[in-house]
Formats: sequence, structure tokens, C-alpha cells
Amino acid sequence: MTDFSGGLASAGGGEAPAQGELSARGARIAGGAVGLLDKGFDRYLDDPFDADQNPQGILNFGTSENKLCFDLLQERLSKPDVTYLEPHLFQYLDTQGIK
Repeated sequence: MTDFSGGLASAGGGEAPAQGELSARGARIAGGAVGLLDKGFDRYLDDPFDADQNPQGILNFGTSENKLCFDLLQERLSKPDVTYLEPHLFQYLDTQGIK
């Protein structure tokens, strides 16, 4: 099974390393620094839109999903030469180290 943790778990598969074992940058990344999208998503979770139950609720425009090309992806991923799936092919890049 593929590990999607981004290497934050310890070698034994348990909890993330203790803060003292990491550099300041590593501790910030492992601690899950809250960004603008995180704050917006938290607000959405607290008050999600529902046409009938909560028409004044918040719509989530911070999560991207492209359903228009699913048929193309399904066709390609069903071919026999696709023998592995790498997480980076399906996810956004980790941009925390860019700044």
C-alpha cells in the first residue's frame, strides 16, 4: 500500500517525530501550519451550504475537482501499461518548501 503521509510518520509507522527531533522548518511543516485555505475550509465545515437546510451557509470553492475529464483519465488508467500509481500524479505538489 502506498504511504500518503508525505514522510512525516516515523519509520515504525507510528506517530510523527517529536518536535525536538525536527528543525524549526520541519516542525512547522509537521505541525500543519494553518494557511488561508485551511481557515476558509474550517469556516465551511462550521457552516456548510445546503439548499434546503442551510441556504445561507458557506460554499466551498477552495477544493478543486475536475469531473470533465474523468472519462479520459479512466480510459488511460485502464490500459495495461499503467502498472503503478504514484501519489504525485493525482495530487497538488507540496508547496510548503517553496517560500
